[in-house]
Amino acid sequence: MIGFIAITRDITEKKLAELALRGSEMRYRTLFYDSPDGYLIVKNGIFIECNKAAELILGGNRSMILGKKPEEISPETQPNGQKSEELIRNAVIETFQKGKTSFEWVHNRFDGTPILIQVNLTCIEYEGDNQVILNTWRDTTAQRKTEEQVRKLSRAVEQSPVSIVITNLDGNIEYANPNTFRTTGYTPDELIGKNPRVLKSGKTSPDEYTNLWHNITEGKQWKGTFHNVKKNGELYWEQSTISPIFNERGKITHFLAIKEDITERKRIEQEIIDLNQNLEEKIMIRTAELERSNTALEKARMEAENANLAKSDFLSRMSHELRTPMNSILGFAQLLEMGELSATQKKAVNHILRSGKHLLDLINEVLDISRIEAGRVSISVEPVEINSIFREISDTLGPAAAAAGITIQILPATTDPLYVSADCQRLKQILLNLVNNAIKYNQPGGWVTLKQEVLPQTEKGIVPVRISVSDCGKGIAAEDLPKIFTPFERVGAEKTVIEGTGLGLAVVKQLTTLMGGEQGVESEIGKGSNFWIELPKTIKELDRVQQNGDLQNGQHIEMEKKGCILYIEDNVSNVELVEQIITANRPGISLITNTFGKQAVHLAKQHQPSLILLDLNLPDMHGSEVLEQLKQDDETAGIPVVVISADAMPNQLTAMLKAGAKNYLTKPFDISEFINMLDTYFK
Repeated sequence: MIGFIAITRDITEKKLAELALRGSEMRYRTLFYDSPDGYLIVKNGIFIECNKAAELILGGNRSMILGKKPEEISPETQPNGQKSEELIRNAVIETFQKGKTSFEWVHNRFDGTPILIQVNLTCIEYEGDNQVILNTWRDTTAQRKTEEQVRKLSRAVEQSPVSIVITNLDGNIEYANPNTFRTTGYTPDELIGKNPRVLKSGKTSPDEYTNLWHNITEGKQWKGTFHNVKKNGELYWEQSTISPIFNERGKITHFLAIKEDITERKRIEQEIIDLNQNLEEKIMIRTAELERSNTALEKARMEAENANLAKSDFLSRMSHELRTPMNSILGFAQLLEMGELSATQKKAVNHILRSGKHLLDLINEVLDISRIEAGRVSISVEPVEINSIFREISDTLGPAAAAAGITIQILPATTDPLYVSADCQRLKQILLNLVNNAIKYNQPGGWVTLKQEVLPQTEKGIVPVRISVSDCGKGIAAEDLPKIFTPFERVGAEKTVIEGTGLGLAVVKQLTTLMGGEQGVESEIGKGSNFWIELPKTIKELDRVQQNGDLQNGQHIEMEKKGCILYIEDNVSNVELVEQIITANRPGISLITNTFGKQAVHLAKQHQPSLILLDLNLPDMHGSEVLEQLKQDDETAGIPVVVISADAMPNQLTAMLKAGAKNYLTKPFDISEFINMLDTYFK
């Protein structure tokens, strides 16, 4: 004999199970019962023993486990679609054949919760009727959830359209996501381990780096812009946010940088600068060309129209882009104003706020004129009572007029209600523009008069109502009157320090035209000005209904219907109409009304109405936004909403129904149809 061979096999689990079954050797039984892994012994397909860990995993006690079969605590099918009973049978056969089997398995806790378990089966005995198997369980549910969350986070970072970089405390790159390499053109080997300054173009000042490093090493976040260079030498702009990463003890271990390529945004900003610099010169050249060439007049007109549409679209997009930073500027300036400031600092902040508000007004007016010219303004024409609009304008601008020593008066002082066909919000916007101008260009101690008068019927059978805004200011020269409603035209701007955009009267003209009206002005130097608009006279909806005798349409059997309706509407005559229809036909139904859309969710939660009636053109927000807020709140999402609007455009109707409205009634609506609609929501 020259040697020997020893073949060994780990039989610990088998031995523990045998000792547990025999009840001998206490120390081994303690290992079995107190193990952190679940141990269960199956004899002839039935659990006959288990330890504490198995009880915890299944959420029950020994009496709930022993005597059961493994398939009784398993779902009918496993995640792979196979039957649990069949898989258990195959696993047992394999265990008896090979002595041991391992696999991942889904069991159910006794409260019905599925759990993922790593299972090891060990054959203890396989003779005749004594078929004994040791089940070793480890609950991997939490581990799998954590792994899946990590995978999702990793995928999000890897697929992010912005660059994400992690550096060590020395500022050297330890990780960069794929977008970083796509943006810079460098490979991972060329960036990992390097300082991000390898990307800088040299145009960033050293002070900027000093400020950055000071902030992040002090545990603060830093935001700023860098001018970087790609591997191929191409320059690009980058907006960066850099934050420290802390460990559980609050110590900084790394720095996280999130970087966005803003080259295109910078290019657009430069285009705006170039446009402003060259616009006046181009207009002068174009005007001269038109004067010299009558034969090219039609071609030039078409070019000018196309350029104007492009300008409107461009200005509209730019206005949207500029409003976001302007809101931040004004917001932070107001926060500074609330703090403790020196007199010099307070003066500087006031300059920022005043100039910022003026710039925001300019942006809003540019956006208004651009929307109108692009045909994106929605007009809902309905009967509007003029006196109520006059009072609202007087209340709104009264403080500003009083501060300037100006008196606002309404003529005639008392009159019967007079209605015109108009969009209520747009009419308010027109009058706000006209009255605000009358205050700005007036003289101390002056007056502004709001007046309404009915004119003779036209050949087309229309009775116009002239709404006038007069003042006793300096007046406008006769040669300047034809230019007064032209966009960006500020007549006499060179002689005054009053701020303005030259767009307010252009908006007045465009909105009046959209409502089917006309506008004009009379003025004389030294005697003031009179701006007017004319809109068709009409009667309120309630009067029309009463004239037709349509108010009583309900059957007596339906009079007992009870419930509550919330009506969001700013037109008083429409509210009166609905109130009288309900009072006359469904007196058991109460009506709650409000003018403002922003209060709709609160009122709906408070009263829990059976139905919400919603107008679209509200003073503070569009009805589509109100509907969206109602549908997003769990307490109001189930309340049916019916839109009642003068906007009869098919695309608007389709959009509101798609957004969740149950019905859409156009003004003026049929009374019978309205009552039938109510009856579908009240029992």
